Amino acid sequence: MEGAPKMPEMPNDEEIKVEKTEDLSVPEKIKTIQDLIKAILVPGMLEATRLHLMREWTTEQEAAVQTSRDTIVLNINRAKLYELVGDKEGALDCLWEAKYQAEQEDENELHAEIFRKIQEI
Repeated sequence: MEGAPKMPEMPNDEEIKVEKTEDLSVPEKIKTIQDLIKAILVPGMLEATRLHLMREWTTEQEAAVQTSRDTIVLNINRAKLYELVGDKEGALDCLWEAKYQAEQEDENELHAEIFRKIQEI
């Protein structure tokens, strides 16, 4: 869809800086994916809080999806989040779903990227 806002891309590992700052566990303070990453990686955060924040972010992002490519990118980003919190199974589930979607939509570049990520995990 031309002129539509693009889905935010997951920052690369160099852009992710985890530091204990102000309490980001309140959803209103999470405005970007970087905020979410900082929030879910705060040492000592309860797993239930971490999962709640990830679900809230996912719900908001799903509402913003406008194209099939957006859905694929969202699943790649979700996989990265799951991997960051140590949930390899969750990450792989998201990547396999994204891989299937990329195949169906002839998104060869994304398909290759997803396949590489699956092999890395």
